[in-house]
Amino acid sequence: AESGGDAHAESGGDAHAESGGDAHAESGGDAHAESGGDAHAESGGDAHAESGGDAHAESGGDAHAESGGDAHAESGGDAHAESGGDAHAESGGDAHAESGGDAHAESGGDAHAESGGDAHAESGGDAHAESGGDAHAESGGDAHAESGGDAHAESGG
Repeated sequence: AESGGDAHAESGGDAHAESGGDAHAESGGDAHAESGGDAHAESGGDAHAESGGDAHAESGGDAHAESGGDAHAESGGDAHAESGGDAHAESGGDAHAESGGDAHAESGGDAHAESGGDAHAESGGDAHAESGGDAHAESGGDAHAESGGDAHAESGG
């Protein structure tokens, strides 16, 4: 669906919606929505939403949301959210959130959050948070927090 947006596709998946945004795709996954944002893709994963932000992808993981931010990706991991920040990625890990900050990545680890700060990464470790500070990394260790301070790193140191 173009400019008006709102494309919805079930089990085969792959829904694409432009400027109006809001694409939803089930089990096959891969939903892409532009400026209006809000793309949701299930088990196949890989949801991409632009300026409006808020992309959610399940087990396949890899959700990417721009300026509005808030990307959530499950087991496959790797969620990326820009200025609005707040990216959450599970077992695959690697969540990246910009200015709004607050990136959370599980077992795969490596969460990076900018100015808003507060990055949390588990077993894989390596959490990096800027000005807002407060980075927490487990077993893999190596937590880095700027001006806000308070970095915590386990076993890896």
